[in-house]
Amino acid sequence: MNAAIEALRPAEEAVLILRGQQGIEADEVCPMLEISEGNMRFLLHRARFALRLALDRLLA
Repeated sequence: MNAAIEALRPAEEAVLILRGQQGIEADEVCPMLEISEGNMRFLLHRARFALRLALDRLLA
């Protein structure tokens, strides 16, 4: 799982860690990364999707 996270694009990895693992709210993450809330949601979606694909490959 760590390898899959490290393979993400830097912005996707940052959003995933800040929102998903550290539980920081969107209104705090967006200014930290200098992105809009819409972009943050998109990056989080892409990161989660990439991790699901990685898990599917491991379990197949």
